[in-house]
Amino acid sequence: MTYGDLYEQESCTDFLDWVSDQKSGVFREFLQECDNRIVLFNNKTSDKEKQEGQLMKLLNIVKTLKLQNCRYADEHYFTGKTNRDYLTVQAQKDFIEKEAMEGANFINETLKILLGSRGSDRDILLFNDMLNKANHLQKFIKDKDKGTGVLGSVSHYVSSIISSIENELQIYNRITEEKDKFKLKVKLEAAENSLKLQKIREEYEHKIKKDKRLEALKMEKLQDQIKRMEDLKQSWRREMNNLERKHSIERSASNQQYQLLAKQFDEIKSLYEKQSRKERKKNIFTKMFQKSK
Repeated sequence: MTYGDLYEQESCTDFLDWVSDQKSGVFREFLQECDNRIVLFNNKTSDKEKQEGQLMKLLNIVKTLKLQNCRYADEHYFTGKTNRDYLTVQAQKDFIEKEAMEGANFINETLKILLGSRGSDRDILLFNDMLNKANHLQKFIKDKDKGTGVLGSVSHYVSSIISSIENELQIYNRITEEKDKFKLKVKLEAAENSLKLQKIREEYEHKIKKDKRLEALKMEKLQDQIKRMEDLKQSWRREMNNLERKHSIERSASNQQYQLLAKQFDEIKSLYEKQSRKERKKNIFTKMFQKSK
């Protein structure tokens, strides 16, 4: 049996006395199968005398087996392998659990930080990295446990961490898938809306062109009406000018006639003043009579 160095450090009892005190359990059964043949080895000692003493004890047991015609064969070795593994793992349990728990706690604390700031692609890479570390740690525990179940509690703890990380990755993958579907939906709707908008724009431009043609026709008609109005105004001006010239001629003739009458009146008045009233009347009646003829 190895690990004699640890036994010597942790126990003050003689090894054979300790063996005798093991009255029950797997170790007791194992000793009974070996007929209490056991040697404690300290593989780390540098004491030559102790090394030789351990070797001599082992050789003496081997000689005893030969005399009794009962050598320890491979089948005996494999029969006791499960118990040996159990005892080996049990002896190393504290050291293995300490190392495993340190790794598990590091992964767990990192996981808490990631859960508090989830969302980025970098976080997902860290989640995957933590999952790989947890799987490696689980493999380490499984290899050390050797199927004995001694490290079952720490193995269960690491399994729960792995399950938590896998759940987070599943949630992320589902969210990513939903985001991708939503982006695709938005892209398709944007393309559809773009086509609709293009169609509306074309219809609007066509309407504008049509309205421009109608506006051009209206403008042409309006300009034609304006031209006709201008022509009519010109006609009115010409007619007005003609009337003004006609009226001017008529006024000029009337003025000439008036001036002639005024001149005649002045002449008559002058004659009237020179002649006597009787004579003036006579002359006036005579002239008026002559003039009326």
